[in-house]
Amino acid sequence: MDPQGKTLWLSHTNEKHSTIATLFADNVTPYDGLFECAITLEGRFYYLAPVYSDNNILLAIVALSTKGVNSNILLALSHSLGREVSEKLKCHFYLQKLISEPIPESLFRDLDIQQVEKALIIEAALTCNGKIQHMHQALNMGRTTLWRKLKQYNIDIKTYKNL
Repeated sequence: MDPQGKTLWLSHTNEKHSTIATLFADNVTPYDGLFECAITLEGRFYYLAPVYSDNNILLAIVALSTKGVNSNILLALSHSLGREVSEKLKCHFYLQKLISEPIPESLFRDLDIQQVEKALIIEAALTCNGKIQHMHQALNMGRTTLWRKLKQYNIDIKTYKNL
């Protein structure tokens, strides 16, 4: 449900709206201790957890209810669900923001593929201690091609063998 008490989704569509929704419709703020323990209304226990946006604004409330059973496990479950939904929404909002932002043209303008390839080969040489057998597997490149690239970029493999 949203913070104003409007039901967004019910697991049992044939049930009437819960009485907890009317509590939110009466402008009860989320800081009144609603998320700290189970709430008892008309013989039912309600376990509430907040769902926050990427700016920590209360977007929705996860509500689980049982009849006659007060359980800390259900309270923990509702909070776990609330955190999971919050994180998924934050990720979704972040990805939307990335898609909508234009990529600066200068980001790829000065990119030189030879410099990148040379740096990658040097990094592989450092990681593999200059062993060609391991380097060609790590780079997913044939040994002959690797030797040709080493010669092309003037990389002396002996300097990386005993580091």
